[in-house]
Amino acid sequence: MKPATRARYATRIGQVLDYLYDHLDQEPDLYRLADIACLSPYHFHRIYRALMGESVAQTVRRARIHLASGELTRSNRPLPDVAQRAGYGSLAAFSRAFQQQFGTSPGRFRNHRLLALNPQESNMYPVTIRECPAFHIVALAHQGNYMKIGEAFDKLMLKCRSEGWLDESTRWLGFYYDDPATTPENELRSHAAASVSHTIMVEPPFEAMTIPAARCAVLRHTGPYSTLHDAYHWLFGHWLPQSGEQPAISPFEDYLNDPGSTPQQQLLTDIYLPLVPLAR
Repeated sequence: MKPATRARYATRIGQVLDYLYDHLDQEPDLYRLADIACLSPYHFHRIYRALMGESVAQTVRRARIHLASGELTRSNRPLPDVAQRAGYGSLAAFSRAFQQQFGTSPGRFRNHRLLALNPQESNMYPVTIRECPAFHIVALAHQGNYMKIGEAFDKLMLKCRSEGWLDESTRWLGFYYDDPATTPENELRSHAAASVSHTIMVEPPFEAMTIPAARCAVLRHTGPYSTLHDAYHWLFGHWLPQSGEQPAISPFEDYLNDPGSTPQQQLLTDIYLPLVPLAR
C-alpha cells in the first residue's frame, strides 16, 4: 500500500473509531461502518484489520470490557446495569466476556479485586529510582474520564502505523495531569503517547514533544489498568511520605505488554514519578 493511500485510509478508519466509541452500547453494523469509511464492506473489513491489527469486533470487545472494569472498581451500579452500559444484552453474556478477559467473574472482581491493596503493607509494589534519559514522543490529547483514553490510543496507533513510525523500541505511554479525586471528570487532562526515535513533524491534533531527562521513582504494577489507582494511592500515600523525595511533575505510565493479547492479570505497567533533583 502506497504511503499516500495508507494515510487516506487511516483518516477514514479514524472516523470509524469516532463512531464506534460513541456507540459502544450498540452492536456494530458492518454496512454502516463501511459507509462511514467510504468503502465497500468487502474492502472495509480487510483495510480495518490491516491498519488496526484487529477486527472491529475485537476493538469493540476490548473497549467495552475496559470501561466495564472501570465501573466495577469505581461505582456501585448493579451488575446488570454495568452489563447494559457496556453494550451487553444480558448479564450472562457480559459475565462470559469478562471471565474470558479477566479470569474471574465481574462480581468476584468487584468484591475482591485482583490486586487488593492493604496500605499497611510496605512491600506491596516494587519501586526503584532510575536516571531516565530524554526521549521523543508523538501524542494525542484526551480530556475526560481517564478510563476512556483508549480511543486516543487507538487513533494514535492508527496514525503511527500509517506513517511508519513504529519499530521494536516503541513505547506506549500515558501522561495524566490531574487528580481524579479532586478534579471534575470532564476537566481531566491526559495524553496518549508513543515514543519515536527522533523528532518528527506532525499536524494537529497530534503533537510532537521531547520528554526531558529526569530522576524518576518507578513503580511496577501487575494487573488490569482499572486497578492502577490502587498503585497511585500506595505510591503517594505510603511510599512518597516515607522516601524523603519530592515529586517534580505529574507521573506517566509505560505499558509494557499488549492489552489485546495479554491476560488482564498479567498486564505490566511502570508508573514513572519524576523527582526533584538531589541537592548538590
